[in-house]
Amino acid sequence: MGWADAYRLGRLGLSLDPQNVRNLVIPVGSGVGSRLALLGTARDLFNDFADDAVLQRH
Repeated sequence: MGWADAYRLGRLGLSLDPQNVRNLVIPVGSGVGSRLALLGTARDLFNDFADDAVLQRH
């Protein structure tokens, strides 16, 4: 990422209203070794996100 892209990304971040930003933890469980495994409910989360990059139902 160049300086111009970093600047544009920073300006985009400043344009977001923090009241409209939420944090969501992806449901995971224990996997093999140090890896985490997605739980079945994660599929619905990603399907909701896939069409427009906005979570509608979560």
